[in-house]
Amino acid sequence: MEPDPTDDPGSAANGDSLAGLPLPIEGIGDIGLADLLGQPGCPLCRLRRDSSDRYLRALLWEGVNDIGLRERLAAGRGFCRHHAHEALAADRAQSGGSVGASILLGSMARGRLVELRRLPTNRTRRTREAVRAASQPAACPVCDHIAAAERMAVDRLLARLTDARWREALAASELCLDDLLRTWAAATDGRHAHWPDVAAAQLQRVERLIERLDSFAHHSSHDRRHLLTETERTAADDAAALLGGRR
Repeated sequence: MEPDPTDDPGSAANGDSLAGLPLPIEGIGDIGLADLLGQPGCPLCRLRRDSSDRYLRALLWEGVNDIGLRERLAAGRGFCRHHAHEALAADRAQSGGSVGASILLGSMARGRLVELRRLPTNRTRRTREAVRAASQPAACPVCDHIAAAERMAVDRLLARLTDARWREALAASELCLDDLLRTWAAATDGRHAHWPDVAAAQLQRVERLIERLDSFAHHSSHDRRHLLTETERTAADDAAALLGGRR
């Protein structure tokens, strides 16, 4: 009988006994998380990209002819800066054109024009307050959707840490720094008993990356370039991904 890896709470650090084993699936939500952990790069960065793409495609497909939806988007002052561009890119990728994005962005722009027309043009205290209010970020529905998906994913990942295979998978994942800290905060707030195993592995990953960066710098001089390894050559890319996420 195969031993149950969940019997050993410290086995997340021992990849030899768990490597290659499929992650146990207990619900439909586990399928997407297992897929994210099985791909290179930060799983939560990928989750945000996938969630944004799916939401925008659905919005462009269903919402363009929905006047009520367009009015609600305009009332929330539309998309954020990033997702205004993403909506256009998603429409072009999905339809080969930009009619849907033009309709949505146009309704948002009209709403902002109404806001601009109400602004005083002379220099008074009221002007400063009105301009400051108009400068507040939009209540971007894409950002809200992504934030909800992210919270659900982090909560589910932490709940699955009772299983050593999930612990090993999260411990080996290439979390960017922001997402590592976000998950770390949720884990400590929730007092997840198995988080220290994952945290220790993630710290070792960062330490190894710093060693690769140092080795790359050391071997980059003219007389030592022949000593450069492929892992050293990719160290800067991995450091940018750690500190800035995967683009």
